[in-house]
Amino acid sequence: MARRVMDPHSEMRRSPRVLLDGRVTAGGVGRYARTLVAGLQAVPDTPSLCVAQRDVGAFGEMRSAPFTPWGRGQVGRRARAWSADIVHGLHVELPRSSVGRVVTVPDLIPLQYPASMPGRLRRRMYARLVCGGTGRADRVIVPSRLTADALVAFGVPAGKVVVIPLAVDEAFQPACPVERERARRRFAAGRRYVVAVAADRPHKNLDVLRRAAATLTHGDRVEVVVRGRPRRTPHQDGLLYVGALSDLDLRLLYVGAEALVAPSFLEGFGLPAVEAAACGVPVVCGPSLGALPLLGDAAVVVDVAEVTSVVAGVRRLLADDDERVGRGAAGRAAVEGLGAQAMARRTLSVYGDVLGGG
Repeated sequence: MARRVMDPHSEMRRSPRVLLDGRVTAGGVGRYARTLVAGLQAVPDTPSLCVAQRDVGAFGEMRSAPFTPWGRGQVGRRARAWSADIVHGLHVELPRSSVGRVVTVPDLIPLQYPASMPGRLRRRMYARLVCGGTGRADRVIVPSRLTADALVAFGVPAGKVVVIPLAVDEAFQPACPVERERARRRFAAGRRYVVAVAADRPHKNLDVLRRAAATLTHGDRVEVVVRGRPRRTPHQDGLLYVGALSDLDLRLLYVGAEALVAPSFLEGFGLPAVEAAACGVPVVCGPSLGALPLLGDAAVVVDVAEVTSVVAGVRRLLADDDERVGRGAAGRAAVEGLGAQAMARRTLSVYGDVLGGG
């Protein structure tokens, strides 16, 4: 996808060209890439954009996987051929380039929580990618102060690091009572439920949610619904899995929930918590959620290492309708400004600093 925006003051001077390396298309990184591109295209006077993707990009076939020397080289060659002014690596990697260089690092979880990336060799290679990308970059974009502090501790100069929170798609809006009931019927057979959106990886801490579900499901008659795929069966260890969902269905899942539970030991940002808050749903989470400062009074902070603390946090919201609704409304107000265009404008400011030598 390429777009040319001419300078309104001079038809002779071309607009800056930005090549976005978006070869990682899955998960939260892919979501970030798609949202950023959409936001940049919607902002007036955006530079010309070219997006490198893993399969088919703006300039034809690119079948190189991320995190390979050949893939980095291919993106670098395309940047030179297209005369790019900025190369922006959207996930840790940054091809060698003589033009302006920006890289996004969503988190350092594989290095901070090694169990999330088994294998010492894999973690060593990941550390090399982080060192290479941040070392070559003129600016390093991160989604939270939590990740910024981790990068500085890793050795990245603080002056390079810019915090730009992730955007929330405008589709995530509060629901009417009819939608809430429809969501309950679809996802929990008509029962009340809390929701978690997390892959079953060690730092996501789903084990504590499984143990909490034993109490919540039988003692409180509240289902614990997980957007994700189970290891064996759809209803496993007290958790009710609903698989992959479109954005519209994910929004329905949020709005039917009494709360979103984010039991992760560590999250560089934690977009599901912010999406839930945008839908007017309160959040139960631990203190190491990157987005926590943005959630305001939407969040009930618990000790995610303790089942009793997680259960108590959920029960607090289940027992008090006024508090639950109030926290939901506060969260909605707190994240209202986190749109795609806001994220795009802050990213454009970073590009401007790099091009201006700031």
